[in-house]
Amino acid sequence: MCTAVNYKGSSQYFGRTLDISYSYDERVIITPRKYEIKLRHRTDPITSHYAIVGMAAFNEDFPLYYDAMNEAGLAMAGLNFPYNSTYFSPDVENKVLNIASFELIPYVLSLCDSADRAKRLMQDIIITDIPFNKDFPPAPLHWIVSDKKRSIVIEQTKEGLKVYDNPVGVLTNNPPFPYHIENLINYTDLSAENPVRTIPDVLKNSYSFGLGTLSLPGDFSSISRFVRACYVSRNSVPADTERLSVNRFFDILASVSVPYGCVKNDNGDFHYTIYSSCCNLDKGIYYHKTHDNNRIRACRLQNYDLDTSEIILTER
Repeated sequence: MCTAVNYKGSSQYFGRTLDISYSYDERVIITPRKYEIKLRHRTDPITSHYAIVGMAAFNEDFPLYYDAMNEAGLAMAGLNFPYNSTYFSPDVENKVLNIASFELIPYVLSLCDSADRAKRLMQDIIITDIPFNKDFPPAPLHWIVSDKKRSIVIEQTKEGLKVYDNPVGVLTNNPPFPYHIENLINYTDLSAENPVRTIPDVLKNSYSFGLGTLSLPGDFSSISRFVRACYVSRNSVPADTERLSVNRFFDILASVSVPYGCVKNDNGDFHYTIYSSCCNLDKGIYYHKTHDNNRIRACRLQNYDLDTSEIILTER
């Protein structure tokens, strides 16, 4: 369970909630420009690339990013996509690039400065089923990629890899992305204003504000969170300062966050919002707050030496 959102305030913002039942001791990690990104299906590492900052687990000297952005203003997040996500065995016969699922975020963000470039990059890629190690099997994911102007969704199912334009800048989980877009037609009448009275003699005065959102789904299913995130992000009034914009972005995420105790998985474990993030794509600032600490913390790329070759682990 996760929700990712784009939002235009005083800058362009991108972020997500991570709703899960466990933690891998994730933290904000910076991959500087000269860190060698070693890929499982290539002998030559990527040695010169864009700097990346985001939330990741750090294992075997490799950042396993959940979501991140690069210094060029491109952001990306992987969201749970079980039952539909399909990874293939490496293809060694055709002229395609094999990328393991856990490599996709650092691979795209290290090389691309726009969603258009990322879309072109995906044309010759197969996402493979190789695990990171015995403790990290491939997670079933699909991905959202966003820059300052547009957003795309990457999904690999049994039919193959597909890249969709994302006009609403939102992604949750199952079903596949085309269903979510088609489902939005059921909610085109949602409004921040109270509805016009079609039977004026029956109700002369509304008993409440917010009646324009009566059909807005309030549950925690992925379909409902998609609709709710679209509505709230589209109706959030843009602010003209960084402080207000960031606060309003986290308000948007709060509308789809999962409180502890409200959702259980099939094993009986509670799914809840472990952390929420917000990337300022114009200024290179990564904000986040966690379930245990509601204080918003900021990591500014400009405060670090990005020309080093060693991973930078920020304080938890």
